[in-house]
Amino acid sequence: MAASRALAKLVWLAFAGGSLGCNPVSLGPVIFPSEARLGAPACSPCKGATVALAVDANYAPLSDDQEDHGAWSESVAGTVASNVTLQLEDPGGAWTVPLAVRGVFSSRTNSGSQVAAGFPGAELSVAVFDLPNETQIPVALTYPAAVRVRASISGSPVLPRVATLTLLGAGASPATLWPEPGSDLVSRPAVRLRPLKGEGGFAAGAAAPRIGGLEFEIEYPPTLGSPSAFPATEAAFATALVGPGSVSGRARVVIVDPKGFQLDDPGNADRAGEGPLVDIVFGTKTGAFASSQFKIWNLFVTDVNGNVVLDRRSPPLGPDSTSAFVVTAVRNQ
Repeated sequence: MAASRALAKLVWLAFAGGSLGCNPVSLGPVIFPSEARLGAPACSPCKGATVALAVDANYAPLSDDQEDHGAWSESVAGTVASNVTLQLEDPGGAWTVPLAVRGVFSSRTNSGSQVAAGFPGAELSVAVFDLPNETQIPVALTYPAAVRVRASISGSPVLPRVATLTLLGAGASPATLWPEPGSDLVSRPAVRLRPLKGEGGFAAGAAAPRIGGLEFEIEYPPTLGSPSAFPATEAAFATALVGPGSVSGRARVVIVDPKGFQLDDPGNADRAGEGPLVDIVFGTKTGAFASSQFKIWNLFVTDVNGNVVLDRRSPPLGPDSTSAFVVTAVRNQ
């Protein structure tokens, strides 16, 4: 239980401590713990302490144009191809040591927490790894030694996440965690829908209407089945219902919130809201899928008083509503 409490503390510290954890005024990624030990040479090739690095979050407006909210969710060592590459490095660039990704997962804050009142659906993506053995460091270190951990995420224009870690010596060993980040905490097959601004899209910012309900149909490939919907970010307190679509291979999604929610303007040229509006999670998967295989149909949005905000069920906009969202595949291999 101590390890699971440590995992929970990691997520809490990342949000409370700033950086990619929902603090709009800071930029550096959170690493936990900030001080750790390498593996002992005597038990080579034993690994060192378990460390976690925040690689992304919603509500990070200063880097919103670099957010993907899904690419690293595919990175689970031993399960699917990794989209995250980690390395330990000398601050001066004299040496680097590759780090194996133990797991990448996303965690949302408790809906009753203090941070959720100001940042609904605040979510953090975390990469977990074990430090190497002291024998794998190519130079003799003088402890305490300040080093860097670099997370490179495939896909453009995502920039590397770099954090400073203090090495205190050797003699540590990896933690046994439950839930295990590399298996238990990974996402099920899913796509994330983030609203877009512009003609036929959503309004964002202080003048945007408070959305009381929205509905659409999602068309998904035959490799997937049994969809469920989970509202996120500004819609995190809403309720989602999923039922049969108008034709085979589609599901109808209805999201309602009597209090309503408003999409923030993150300062991005085309995106509305601080992150994904809803995750569509699938209970069955028989093969790989791509974001391009999904289409959104018949989008209909109303405000808290029932007034029509956006209607794409018929011309002139037309029922194909895919252009109103960024669709990101999550754990699709």
